[in-house]
Amino acid sequence: MRGAEALARWTTAIDAIASSERYAGQRWPSGARLVPQLGLLPLEENPRTGLWEFLFAVSGEEPARSADGACLRDEQGRLVLDDETGVVLVLVPGGRMPLEQGLRSDIPETHFEFAKLDFDPFFLAKHELTNSQWDRVSTRPWLSGPLTEPSMPASGMNWLEGRAMVERHVGWVRLPTAAQWEYACRAGTRTPWWTGADEALLVEAENVKPPGKEARPFRRVGLGPANPWGFHDIHGNVWEWCADAMLLQYERPKLTSRPGDGLRERESASYRPIRGGAAGYGPAEARSYFGTGLPFAHGVSDVGMRLARPVTR
Repeated sequence: MRGAEALARWTTAIDAIASSERYAGQRWPSGARLVPQLGLLPLEENPRTGLWEFLFAVSGEEPARSADGACLRDEQGRLVLDDETGVVLVLVPGGRMPLEQGLRSDIPETHFEFAKLDFDPFFLAKHELTNSQWDRVSTRPWLSGPLTEPSMPASGMNWLEGRAMVERHVGWVRLPTAAQWEYACRAGTRTPWWTGADEALLVEAENVKPPGKEARPFRRVGLGPANPWGFHDIHGNVWEWCADAMLLQYERPKLTSRPGDGLRERESASYRPIRGGAAGYGPAEARSYFGTGLPFAHGVSDVGMRLARPVTR
């Protein structure tokens, strides 16, 4: 795409975001209005969520468009994807993490700290990173062998490989913080899953193991319904790495959450969090606030990633 066309798209997007109720009162690093973001191309406002979506340009092609210029979406509002489609990022409005109703004693204390954060706006991928997207942006192609399933979620990378790919090789994108991940997963809801408090509704919508039954296989990204902010497979399918440090019980002092994005970091920490559950795990592990962790050099076949990006000046 030529520079003039990209600039025209950005002008349209910035004007629309400035007048959108979904982004009213947002604090942008550049001041009163968003400015063009390096490496991103505006697509359109999602007609169901009201949130703007953008292509991470080096990761692949734009989603297909209809004759009227709108992105092709199916009857449920899902983008029509193919193996060449790049990473689509949602511009998430800043705000406060909603506390879950009927809090239980097993909810970690970090959830309460996250609920006190004022989140800055940020970008988060609609879908888990696919095998073909990993191969296009990574320095380690064929992560899981020859590329026979390009639209399946990429998995098996360890945290160090994921961080190296996003921070050193493809620019501004990052792993999301655990706080950002949970904020986007909840999408304003106060129940254990964005689908509500009924496990049956979660199992119907997301790729998690039904209680008492066999594990499900992974599925192509974007096949299930999206949460209220447009994120697919945010519960289940594959676990997703997050950026933070994760301390073991005997490690002290406790970590604090950074204002704006909630990052909890200690460079010496060897454990890093994974969120969202997976196809081989049940509803309990897929709860919005639930998290576990792995050693940062340990890659597992059911752990993948979802890209994020800060809003920059």
